[in-house]
Amino acid sequence: MFHRLISKFRTATLPEKTAAHVLPALLQQADAARLAAESREALALYRRALEDQPDNLYAIYWAATLLEELGDILAAAKLCTQGLTIDPDQIGILLRLGGIASAALDP
Repeated sequence: MFHRLISKFRTATLPEKTAAHVLPALLQQADAARLAAESREALALYRRALEDQPDNLYAIYWAATLLEELGDILAAAKLCTQGLTIDPDQIGILLRLGGIASAALDP
């Protein structure tokens, strides 16, 4: 009886996990999935990270990379453009967008 009451008290008093606490773990999971060649799973995790932090250039870069690999050139380019609105001098995203443009023109 008291066990259930104590359990409810503990969960009620714990602070909610914020995006700042969850995001690094989410990005680690996404990276692990990407390195294991699980592109779709990794993309889903990077997208979840972007829901929590839309200006995360790391997640934008890797999501765009995976979208390109999966053949969704338009979505990849759109994501790169979003990243460049945040930081127009971000060289990684500039290069990714160049690669996407080249891939779009390659028959």
